[in-house]
Formats: sequence, C-alpha cells, structure tokens
Amino acid sequence: MMSSMKEVYGWWLLLSVCTIVYIIMRNSDIHPHKVIESTYNIMLNLILKNVK
Repeated sequence: MMSSMKEVYGWWLLLSVCTIVYIIMRNSDIHPHKVIESTYNIMLNLILKNVK
C-alpha cells in the first residue's frame, strides 16, 4: 500500500513540475520554438542558395 502511495505522489510531483515549467516558459521571453524555427529557416536558406 505504501509503495503505491509513493508512486502516485511521484507521478503528481512529476506532473506539477512539468506544469510549472510550461507556465514559466509560456510567460517568459525565451521560447525554444523560436530558436529552432529560426535555425531551421537559416539552414533552409543556406541549402537553397547552394543548390541554385
């Protein structure tokens, strides 16, 4: 019984930490998708220039 209680509390803790990180990232100026998207666009532009 105690091990299942610890497991449930562990899952709740993991869910709450992920939720807090999501809220912090959503409200901050640092957005990973902007970094990834801009890097992808730069790489695509370089590839297209080299192909032409």
